[in-house]
Amino acid sequence: DLVVVDQPGQEDQGIHLAALEQEGVRVLRSPINDGYAGGMARGLLGTEGEPDDLILLLNPDVLLAGDCLVHLVAHLALNKRAGVVAPRTWLDEGRSFLLPTPQLPGGRTELADLAAARWPLMARWVAARRARKDWKSWLTEQPLECEMLPGSCLLMRRSLQDELGVLLDPAFPLYYEDADLAKRVQASGKSTVLVPKAEAVHFGARCSGTGEAFEGDPRTRWKESRDLYLSRHTNWF
Repeated sequence: DLVVVDQPGQEDQGIHLAALEQEGVRVLRSPINDGYAGGMARGLLGTEGEPDDLILLLNPDVLLAGDCLVHLVAHLALNKRAGVVAPRTWLDEGRSFLLPTPQLPGGRTELADLAAARWPLMARWVAARRARKDWKSWLTEQPLECEMLPGSCLLMRRSLQDELGVLLDPAFPLYYEDADLAKRVQASGKSTVLVPKAEAVHFGARCSGTGEAFEGDPRTRWKESRDLYLSRHTNWF
């Protein structure tokens, strides 16, 4: 069951969406742009399935290797404790830049980022510390439990949606919905696992933009999502 949710944007995607519909894809045209998590929630509402069926949440700017899903599905089938799995992700098709696994946000990471933005020596220390953490995910050839997975490509059982109530919470307008999911999955006793034999390319920021393009609506949504996440998952300090 393949569903594409189209939210209002700056460019008309009508030609591409019509081509998808001719291939049998169900296209849901949203009247509003309520963010990535909102679009995913809208798409999932129209699907049906059994608890052991699988759900793949996928960004529009992700390209999967031919055997990517084979490895992800196999890991879920063989590991009942695995809640969510994700592929090893590259920034480019030439596989020259391997993306790190995200760091789960929290009070300490927020303080470290604030200090790094102010003092260059602190920035170098934070970068080195995170590189040491990422070294495991960069070099591993075996599935690796991570504190958080990139939200661009996530595979899980349908039963997880029933267990958690919601997968990506529409309350997050942009960003942090994947961090919120990781926290709730781990609280339920399940794991979030990187499967290195599964590979994908995430071209990155094709929808939110970078630099000046990010400073408008994406920045506002990012800040709102950040504040919501910190209010839910960190203490008052």
